Amino acid sequence: MSFTIAALFLSLAQNPDPAALKQLVEGHLASSGVPGAVVAFVVDGKPGAVHAFGLADLASGRKMTPQTRFQVGSVTKPVTTALLARLQAKGVLSLDDPLSKHVDVPATLASITLRELAQHRSGLPREAINRRDLPDSPSVMIPMSNEELLEGLAKTPRSGEVVEASYSNLGFAVLGLVASEAADGGYERLVAQHVLQPLGMSASGVYVDEATPDGLASCYWPEDEEPIARAPWRFGSACAFSGLVSTAGDLARFLAAQLDREDTFLSNALREELRRPTQAPDPQSGLAPATGWFVANLPGGLQAIAHGGEVDGHSSMIAFFPKLNTGIVILCNRGGDSAEMLSRNVMGLALQAWMQRQ
Repeated sequence: MSFTIAALFLSLAQNPDPAALKQLVEGHLASSGVPGAVVAFVVDGKPGAVHAFGLADLASGRKMTPQTRFQVGSVTKPVTTALLARLQAKGVLSLDDPLSKHVDVPATLASITLRELAQHRSGLPREAINRRDLPDSPSVMIPMSNEELLEGLAKTPRSGEVVEASYSNLGFAVLGLVASEAADGGYERLVAQHVLQPLGMSASGVYVDEATPDGLASCYWPEDEEPIARAPWRFGSACAFSGLVSTAGDLARFLAAQLDREDTFLSNALREELRRPTQAPDPQSGLAPATGWFVANLPGGLQAIAHGGEVDGHSSMIAFFPKLNTGIVILCNRGGDSAEMLSRNVMGLALQAWMQRQ
């Protein structure tokens, strides 16, 4: 992230230019090979305009719409920590609980806290040691159940006690298991009950071992020279790291809940707790980990709080600025860094518009 992100919100949130946005995004899609994208904004703490571009499916010519659904990958992680925060507020669990309070794990993992898992400071590896991917795929995961997750944990080494952040999908899969055990329900049902329904995210859900959700954009791998529609990821019950299906408009509602001080979804104290950095920014990326988020400090005292996601065939990015009371969602139906690259172009347009007003 950089100063251009601040410019994005200062310009587009205050003075949207749909025509310029359309020209830029459609030009990017044509040059990059990304079939389609949806961009949504949060303005003044409320969900704003949703813009759809390109195609959701190349073979049929199905157009992208604001209602098109995506597998949002690791954007699921801040949704998982929002679930945990809600359960903490209800007294079901605490982020400071040790893992052993909720699940049966080896003694070497027993003292890990839920907070350490959510901040990527648990010392667990990035992936489950018994994770399997589809043959001949970039990294498309074969569904994993919570039972298989526990089997792998029983054999999983830990790199040490509390460590500096090291990104772990495994850690978030474990958090989903913890929530299921503590609240006596499947992760997909708990997310719906405590996050999606309260926020009116009616087009979103976690689909475990089910058919492809209606309205899902086709998935295109960046490794394919010629675009071929690929099957979406299938998730078993161990899916709290990447299993959410959503729309740009629904994710704008989720971002708005991080900003609206009058909203009862999360208390101000819990909002601050989740987005408080846990260590200094990484020298290369400029990002500091928080609890389910990453934070970038920008000139002028601004903070950008964000998370990206990718499931080989889809790419996503969400970000918000508490000081500006604004946010952005970008979803693409090609994997890799598609959403990030598109966001850079949108930010360039916004920077130019913002500088012209100075």
